[in-house]
Amino acid sequence: MNSLKELKYDVLIIGGGFAGASTAYHLAGHGLKVLLIDSKTWNRIGDKPCGDAVSKAHFDRLGMPYPRGDELENKISGIKLYSPDMETVWTVKGEGFELNAPAYNQRILREAEAKGVEIWDQTTAVKPIIDHDTVVGAVLNNRRTNEEVTVYTKVVVEATGYSRSFRSKLPPVLPVAEDLDERDTDIAYREVLLTKDDIEDSDYLRIYVTQKASPGGGDELENKISGIKLYSPDMETVWTVKGEGFELNAPAYNQRILREAEAKGVEIWDQTTAVKPIIDHDTVVGAVLNNRRTNEEVTVYTKVVVEATGYSRSFRSKLPPVLPVAEDLDERDTDIAYREVLLTKDDIEDSDYLRIYVTQKASPGGGDELENKISGIKLYSPDMETVWTVKGEGFELNAPAYNQRILREAEAKGVEIWDQTTAVKPIIDHDTVVGAVLNNRRTNEEVTVYTKVVVEATGYSRSFRSKLPPVLPVAEDLDERDTDIAYREVLLTKDDVEDSDYLRIYVTQKASPGGYWWYFPKGKDKVNVGLGIQGGMGYGSIHEYYKKYLDTYAPDVDKNKLLVKGGALVPTRRPLYSMVWNGIIVVGDSAYTVNPVHGGGKGSAMISGYCAARTILSAYETGDFTTNGLWNMNLCYINEYGAKQASLDIFRRFLQKLTDEDIDYGMKRKVIKEEDLLEASEKGDLHLSAADKAMRVISALGRPSLLFKLKTVADYMKRIKQLYLNYPQSPTMLNQWKESVDRTILEFNNAISN
Repeated sequence: MNSLKELKYDVLIIGGGFAGASTAYHLAGHGLKVLLIDSKTWNRIGDKPCGDAVSKAHFDRLGMPYPRGDELENKISGIKLYSPDMETVWTVKGEGFELNAPAYNQRILREAEAKGVEIWDQTTAVKPIIDHDTVVGAVLNNRRTNEEVTVYTKVVVEATGYSRSFRSKLPPVLPVAEDLDERDTDIAYREVLLTKDDIEDSDYLRIYVTQKASPGGGDELENKISGIKLYSPDMETVWTVKGEGFELNAPAYNQRILREAEAKGVEIWDQTTAVKPIIDHDTVVGAVLNNRRTNEEVTVYTKVVVEATGYSRSFRSKLPPVLPVAEDLDERDTDIAYREVLLTKDDIEDSDYLRIYVTQKASPGGGDELENKISGIKLYSPDMETVWTVKGEGFELNAPAYNQRILREAEAKGVEIWDQTTAVKPIIDHDTVVGAVLNNRRTNEEVTVYTKVVVEATGYSRSFRSKLPPVLPVAEDLDERDTDIAYREVLLTKDDVEDSDYLRIYVTQKASPGGYWWYFPKGKDKVNVGLGIQGGMGYGSIHEYYKKYLDTYAPDVDKNKLLVKGGALVPTRRPLYSMVWNGIIVVGDSAYTVNPVHGGGKGSAMISGYCAARTILSAYETGDFTTNGLWNMNLCYINEYGAKQASLDIFRRFLQKLTDEDIDYGMKRKVIKEEDLLEASEKGDLHLSAADKAMRVISALGRPSLLFKLKTVADYMKRIKQLYLNYPQSPTMLNQWKESVDRTILEFNNAISN
């Protein structure tokens, strides 16, 4: 991390949600120097799971602007309050708004920023600065600039929400450090879903008061159990095993047991973790504890420690690995579990029997590497009236299974592999990376490793190279607008998938702005379905887009048969200007090797790994691990994929500027053709012959600007590809070449914006 620097502000606001944004909005324009920080990226600030309804009276009384456009989901006329049996309904009238909370919150922040408030995203307050019982500032960690900054201020506004991540670090004797009894909280969960029919009285919020379905502190017993029914994979054979038991409200029962133990003298500290064991002559005699409630580190000596930390094994994992109780667990001896608690449409038959379905298909004990063989891609226009088919063989992988096989094969040939290990910091000697300090959580050791070359393959997190001096080319940062925010789920389908050997891509600015939806079959009745949206544009929560449009692009999935879900950020630009420096090579997503158009990264990651290995073997022959000795990495990758990738970065920028109407028109009238996409994806080229141009002019009479832009795109794709093919043969010309690339991209952005 860069060396500490000091700044002064009149006001420091920690947290950019509604409270912090409102504070900034009302302070803006009053001549104060205000800094607001938030730990999230810009596009996620204000994204908090809640009901999102706000009374109109709040806006009127506080002088806040009303929500507009996409910020307003619905106008509210009042609330209907239902009794537990739903026979009595109270109606309370009052105007309000159901907000798209992130969109509104970010508009307020932008308006405050326009009036002089400085806003840093991806920034956290590490600790308060206190002088004689007064908070005078904070030490900040700005992950965007990789700097630790000391900010002095006249007043800190703590708006970190429930986490209380700043004030929890204050001395507990201060009134503002007051803690919260968990019994004075609600645990909230919500989903945003589409309804089957129009909602009756859609301008009224509904609140259902019920201890049964949303307990203020619930009954311990959910259900009495009479036995278990065990179903074969085809569900034709059922075994019934009888035996009485209970389906528990586990937290409620557990807490009652703890309270009863407490009443009999057991002392209970919540919000407390065991930092490390105390060991004397091979005997555990206590532990060092961190009590976050009192903000104290406490050493406790005891005759016996009971380790009950669950799967994390967070205490015994810190014991010397030679002890029997420190025995580790092979991941193949685990199950990855996921569950949801849902209400049923009808009463459950035999509700006193648990059901277990044994099936390798829907819950594999460890799966095959190949999920499906692919014959090509079908690309759908926004209105789904035009479909292009691009043929090409490929594989839909069980990625973890394949990846782990490759690792096992490398291990069998002598590669040493440490799991549960992170690189804490690089070791740098005279502008050369010579190793790293590692934290091996399996052995609970900090290890210093010296090496001739480090291969940085940490993915989008860039967790190692982000700690390098920012002046190094391999520390190059990423503009969020050059990313996609991706989310996907793997689900079973209700019926067999039609054309299950073809991937489907749905191009639509409305349902996935700056990105696309995908539907990738993983077999006859299993699909990977998801979407990506362009980052850094304030488009709102990707989960909202997913829930809103899932039925449009994947109407055949069974939402009750969810297998896997998750999201990630994906770089969608040209590769790093240099993937090497003295003693280091950067590969994969960390080097921005993802295809800018379709966001696929596994193939290009493998190419970068291949080039890295070839470069390292060559460097060992020459004994040169400097930038010069590793430079062939750049030449190899650019020749294999990087030049095409840079060209596709131009094509991506063009596509993100098009409207759905442009794309519908271009695909339908063949202003843009299937061959264009195929040629661009395979070679990074877009050629337009004279005759072809003439025919397209006729086709594009309704939208002449679209053809002009397509011609511009083709020219700039050719220019930037040639620039990359003329990549400097040595590091001395890198800066001059980089300036040419930056200038070309700027010219292109201006050309298609006119």
